[in-house]
Amino acid sequence: MQCLSDVPPVNLALVATSDNCGGTATVTHVGDVISDQICENQFTVTRTYRATDACGNTATCTQVITVFDNTAPVVNFNGLPFANGDTINVQCFGQDPTWDLPSFDEGNITATDFCGGDVTVEFNQVIENEGNCKEDGYINLYRLTWVVTDVCGNSSSVFVFVALSDTIPPVIVGVPEDITVNCLDDMPALPIEIYAIDECLCACVITFSESAPAPGCLDGRVIVRTWTARDNCGNVASSHVLHYPY
Repeated sequence: MQCLSDVPPVNLALVATSDNCGGTATVTHVGDVISDQICENQFTVTRTYRATDACGNTATCTQVITVFDNTAPVVNFNGLPFANGDTINVQCFGQDPTWDLPSFDEGNITATDFCGGDVTVEFNQVIENEGNCKEDGYINLYRLTWVVTDVCGNSSSVFVFVALSDTIPPVIVGVPEDITVNCLDDMPALPIEIYAIDECLCACVITFSESAPAPGCLDGRVIVRTWTARDNCGNVASSHVLHYPY
């Protein structure tokens, strides 16, 4: 038997007797002795019955009932759109000072014990891996684990991964508007204050390129200046300014 509730009640009618003189014996329940109790649903019951014949002769017999709960609780996520072992991708919004990772706790799961007893829930969140965003596709990989234990120490667990990722290109700041100048010599100098902001990781690489005028007349051409920013997750943004020399 597995649970305290499975222990059958005393039933004298199930005890069979016989007497050498052919009489009828009276059966009584002497008592139950509980031993080897480890927890609410792991113990042994020794149940003793006594049979007494018409002349007062008695005999006893015992029934040993072993209760052993070795079934772990059943755990389910509480209304969440993922299953055990799934990976949840979360976009970082580091430019928003109020943003944070989604919050999880013990209340995200429901647990049912086979014997209907109380359970304890332990929640733990750790960084599983500090990723190389460009190669791994995430900045950090978190492991979220819920461990549920019943009163007899049987436990089960579920877990999910949360991958903090960045798929948003950086934003380039400070690029001037397109302009038209009279001559090539009037081309403005390159602006100094050009930088990039990124949702999560520093947009640490900004490159610049400028198209060369076509051979021949240097005026009446379009020159394209291009700034390209690449963040540490490999997201790329480009910004252009056009100059139209007459």
